[in-house]
Amino acid sequence: MGLVLNSTSNHLWLEFNTNGSDTDQGFQLTYTSFDLVKCEDPGVPNYGYRIRDEGHFTDTVVLYSCNPGYAMHGSDTLTCLSGDRRVWDKPLPSCVAECGGQIHAATSGRILSPGYPAPYDNNLHCTWIIEADPGKTISLHFIVFDTETAHDILKVWDGPVDSDILLKEWSGSMLPEDIHSTFSSLTLQFDSDFFISKSGFSIQFSTSIASTCNDPGMPQNGTRYGDSREPGDTITFQCDPGYQLQGQAKITCVQLNNRFFWQPDPPTCIAACGGNLTGPAGVILSPNYPQPYPPGKECDWRIKVNPDFVIALIFKSFNMEPSYDFLHIYEGEDSNRPLLGSFQGSQAPERIESSGNSLFLAFRSDASVGLSGFAIEFKEKPREACFDPGNIMNGTRIGTDFKLGSTVTYQCDSGYKIVDPSSITCVIGADGKPAWSRALPSCNAPCGGQYTGSEGVVLSPNYPHNYTAGQICLYSITVPKEFVVFGQFAYFQTALNDLAELFDGTHPQARLLSSLSGSHSGETLPLATSNQILLRFSAKSGASARGFHFVYQAVPRTSDTQCSSIPEPRYGRRIGSEFSAGSIVRFECNPGYLLQGSTAIRCQSVPNALAQWNDTIPSCIVPCSGNFTQRRGTILSPGYPEPYGNNLNCIWKIIVTEGSGIQIQVISFATEQNWDSLEIYDGGDMTSPRLGSFSGAHIQLLNFSTEANHDYLEIQNGPYHTSPMIGQFSGSDPPSTLLSTTHETLIRFYSDHSQNRQGFKLAYQAYELQNCPDPPPFQNGYMINSDYSVGQSISFECYPGYILIGHPVLTCQHGINRNWNYPFPRCD
Repeated sequence: MGLVLNSTSNHLWLEFNTNGSDTDQGFQLTYTSFDLVKCEDPGVPNYGYRIRDEGHFTDTVVLYSCNPGYAMHGSDTLTCLSGDRRVWDKPLPSCVAECGGQIHAATSGRILSPGYPAPYDNNLHCTWIIEADPGKTISLHFIVFDTETAHDILKVWDGPVDSDILLKEWSGSMLPEDIHSTFSSLTLQFDSDFFISKSGFSIQFSTSIASTCNDPGMPQNGTRYGDSREPGDTITFQCDPGYQLQGQAKITCVQLNNRFFWQPDPPTCIAACGGNLTGPAGVILSPNYPQPYPPGKECDWRIKVNPDFVIALIFKSFNMEPSYDFLHIYEGEDSNRPLLGSFQGSQAPERIESSGNSLFLAFRSDASVGLSGFAIEFKEKPREACFDPGNIMNGTRIGTDFKLGSTVTYQCDSGYKIVDPSSITCVIGADGKPAWSRALPSCNAPCGGQYTGSEGVVLSPNYPHNYTAGQICLYSITVPKEFVVFGQFAYFQTALNDLAELFDGTHPQARLLSSLSGSHSGETLPLATSNQILLRFSAKSGASARGFHFVYQAVPRTSDTQCSSIPEPRYGRRIGSEFSAGSIVRFECNPGYLLQGSTAIRCQSVPNALAQWNDTIPSCIVPCSGNFTQRRGTILSPGYPEPYGNNLNCIWKIIVTEGSGIQIQVISFATEQNWDSLEIYDGGDMTSPRLGSFSGAHIQLLNFSTEANHDYLEIQNGPYHTSPMIGQFSGSDPPSTLLSTTHETLIRFYSDHSQNRQGFKLAYQAYELQNCPDPPPFQNGYMINSDYSVGQSISFECYPGYILIGHPVLTCQHGINRNWNYPFPRCD
């Protein structure tokens, strides 16, 4: 059989037993002696590891520890015994995920459900208490979470349970978001019932020194305004249409000793069960939408609009349990009025219209299955009129009268062709109510066609969306006979090997003017010699891209006294439209762009040749860095609105007259999150206070886009790199308006070596700096500091025996109109 047995001493006992009946061949054993040197390998406990192993010789030890979250049962040290036997002095320990425990002064660690990763037991009541050093807070990050929904529940308390500050409770399989304490301790409590158990949870905890309030996060189905989390800062919340705010809309960061917390707690946005709705428009959502609605719900909504109007319900989504859950809609204010319809499953009309100014909606769910529910938009409209039909993409609407008999007409933007009849009329529909006579038309960019007139636009199929691969499109362009065709690609991007060709005539055998593939934009194309050209677009590579936007116009034929037509420079304009010999054409750029080339060119006669311009057409570029001294201006990221380049480090200085401040508004913003960023300093160098550093998200300016986190823009309060920073921005959400406190501001933009985005557009203007109003006489107390300029703070203290009512510290706020951030306090 090949089985080998080793003794652990110099003695071995063998015992052979037989019964009183059958016998067999028996056995044969051989034995040899050997020197006792080592103990056997003791192994490693599950979810544990060796810290030290000295080799298993006499009197050596093996030391064990458990993985994070597990507790050791047994001894962590085994010793190989000397003497007649080579054995370990203790059995191998085990590592167990326990039910509860107390963790003190650890900077990080793991909390596991009992028995993890095996399913936890039933009827558990486990409590873990994490205690950090004073002045620190605790954060929980969920790695795994899976418990029986609504029955096996994990609760987390801020501090001890008797603090009555329940942060959150969870069940189910959805991974919770991170959660943070405001105290230096945190309590977790897990209860399981008598029945089903799941795999449980694995939670990583860490500690940090508290200096600001925790990020309250963005509410699900809502938005927030404000990012600063210093004591005294406020954040405001707002829910999306159809959701109701649970809690206060504004919360304030409060410091109490070493504890930083929001007061009141951050609110949530819920889809409520029923309600009374008024106003010209709104949204109705099933409870918990877009999550499944709960079982056993009875929700009633009443909608009421102005007496001279009726109501339309537009079903955006609808999914309920067939035959068991229903939505009933009644004509009037309650369920005693006429029933317009009862709906279940996924079948609901696109629109329902009332005959009066009120509707009643009743939702009923049974005790079992809950599905995603419904989202319904309601709108009011005048009686005897159709609803606003809206606009169409790539087109405009003519007509604003929607009464019976009225007609609305649509027309397409240049380059698009209308599909279906362009007009619709408000008529009485089959249900006896006003309705439009047909569906809205659409505007599409066709594949090929005939184009005439003195100017126009040709677009690739589906523009601005990607064109369809595997097609060839022929566009014939004809201008009046006394002119020739001048064309320019305002935008051009094709897949590799897809080709756009321009021919100087009506067929592909004519002279080739240009052949383009890949990415181009704004290049001047050769002038045609006739009034007709052919544009052939071949998309045969199998891939796709956005395509092209081609602009053409009729220009006079050149001669010895007439120069060729001059196009508008991209991001600028041409001043002058006379192209005869001796004429001068001037150029200027849009705000934020710098003219590169001649500001003016002249059409000059050339002996025995055609008239020619004396210089090339200039271009408008965005400089990387510059100085601005005007009281208002525009600053753009290099290449704007195209993506900026890599490895940029651009610095702009704004210097206006002394006594003025600088207001900066970002019109658009998109950078690479955390890598490309915008920094704004409240002064002329980078030692000035920084007003902000922005990368990725959240600014309100006019047009801002960098590669989030990698590329950024800085603005400083002063003309030097050492000026205080007003702000640093990166990402795609524009920051709020920024105000410097000096007449000098420094703006810095940095991009890394990798991805890039559209960049940013900033507008600035000077404003007069003023002090905040003088405080009134402060009775029964005294005031500290007499500087009332922007950004400065004054403090108030009461004489002994008096109590301060109000805020003890007031700060002079930024802005054109100076005010203190709180009312003046008093001593009573």
